[in-house]
Amino acid sequence: MLKEHRFTIEVEPDLLRVGRFRWRLCEFGQVRDQSQASFATKSEAQVAATKVLDKRVERWRAAN
Repeated sequence: MLKEHRFTIEVEPDLLRVGRFRWRLCEFGQVRDQSQASFATKSEAQVAATKVLDKRVERWRAAN
């Protein structure tokens, strides 16, 4: 039986660049990964974060 992964994505405005967004990948509320670049839209940041999340979940499932 596969357990549900415990990662969440947070997309928030970039504090240094107005109108841009960054993502964070969290596990139990603790940041595990974050974007190095900022994105023009929240949607773009979400798509990029989802790609990273998919890879992390794949590795997590392989280990469990």
